[in-house]
Amino acid sequence: MKCNIQDCDKAVKARGMCQSHYSKRYHMENKSANAVRHKIWRENHPEQFSKQQARYRANNPDKERDRHWRRMLKQYGLTSGQYNDMLASQGNKCAICGIDATIYRNGLVVKDSRGRGPRRFAVDHDHATNRVRGLLCNRCNQGLGMFKEDGVILGKAIRYLDSRTLLR
Repeated sequence: MKCNIQDCDKAVKARGMCQSHYSKRYHMENKSANAVRHKIWRENHPEQFSKQQARYRANNPDKERDRHWRRMLKQYGLTSGQYNDMLASQGNKCAICGIDATIYRNGLVVKDSRGRGPRRFAVDHDHATNRVRGLLCNRCNQGLGMFKEDGVILGKAIRYLDSRTLLR
């Protein structure tokens, strides 16, 4: 007897379906129970789970980067089109230092200072409201973070740089 799924010639294993179609249907019908079971397994086997994740990330760097990209866009309520429009409205440059995004190969830097890559411009946002301000290169984004996004502290740093004479 053959699987009752259209265009499948495999032998029936259960409920009129082959093993692969039955498994797919079972997993679709039992998503929440499977999620709970997997969560418990992850909690009871943290080292194995960590190794699996590391192996997956090493074998699928593009998927991992895309997953991070989608999560970031969702976090700020942006679509990839809106991101690209923002980049174009900034002249394809960092909103602070003006480094050209083409150096980043369409917003992706080939290698960053730690040898990692490729990376996109960061989405700069107000941490209090989560509203997006613009797109920044990694250095400018981290620089703002170092000054706690506080204009007063940043102003003091600017005045310090402008007023000091070099001691040596």
